[in-house]
Order: sequence, then C-alpha cells, then structure tokens
Amino acid sequence: MQDMKSRDLKNLPFMVYADDRGRIFDHPYFRMGGMWGEHLVLPAQEDLIPLSEFSRLFYFPDCPPVGMDPETGEWQTVYEIEIDGVITRCHAVAAFLEPGIVRTHLPAVDYRPKTYTLPMWAYTAVGFLDERFYAAGFRIEVNPRWDPSNYDDRELLPAID
Repeated sequence: MQDMKSRDLKNLPFMVYADDRGRIFDHPYFRMGGMWGEHLVLPAQEDLIPLSEFSRLFYFPDCPPVGMDPETGEWQTVYEIEIDGVITRCHAVAAFLEPGIVRTHLPAVDYRPKTYTLPMWAYTAVGFLDERFYAAGFRIEVNPRWDPSNYDDRELLPAID
C-alpha cells in the first residue's frame, strides 16, 4: 500500500454520508476511506470503479462515517456537518454491489454506537467524485443468468411462492 504522504489525497473521491432521513450527500472536504477488517485504509485508484447501475446504497443509522482529511492525512470520525448554518447528523453509507462485482474494501464506519444487528450483506466502501459514485471493487464476470438488467423485481418477487 502506498504511503499516505506520497499520495495526492485531493484526487480521491469525497466521503459520502446520509442525513437522518437517509438522503445521501458528498462531504465537501473529507475523502473516502475503506477498511480491511478493523483497519482504516485508503483505497488505491485501481480499486475504485464507477458504481454500477444495479448496485444499491445503504446507510447505517447512528454510525458516523470516517473520512480522510486531505490536508493532514488524518482520519476523522464525522458526527455532524454544518452547511449554511444548518447542522446535520452524519450516518455512514455503503454500497451493495450487483452480482459479478467483488468488493475490495469495507466502508469506513465507526460502528461503536450501533445497537442493532446488520444483515450479512457485502457492504462496500463508496465515495463521490465528478458527479458520480465510486465503489471499492472489481468485476469478475458478466453472466446474463444473474444480470439484474434481465429481471424486474416487481414481476419476479410475486412469482416466488
């Protein structure tokens, strides 16, 4: 892994967060991070792909995101943000990648305040840059049998008994 001081942190995607209503925003300053197990890490550029069409974004209520300060190279837990005089609580956001994509990093989240059990999904680090979301992952295959574009949940789910 590349040393943080030698990386241009200002070119990393911005950290994303959700407000109390689940609306997702990009942070105006902090950059996205990821986790390998319990260790905070910066995703390498080659680990980031544009968020695919059938991937989903989720947020973790009461769990603040952790972002990288691009000036200091320090990790910061972001409990709230003030924009235009309005203070908003921040909740971490993760991507759930569509079939055929493997995650490389967990989302950078402070789970300590969590009082609930999360489903066993493949939560993935996600950020925002240049008007699009980026996720930490890579495509391993394209298979029409499980390509989400070939299925409409509104038709598929009622057909399951």
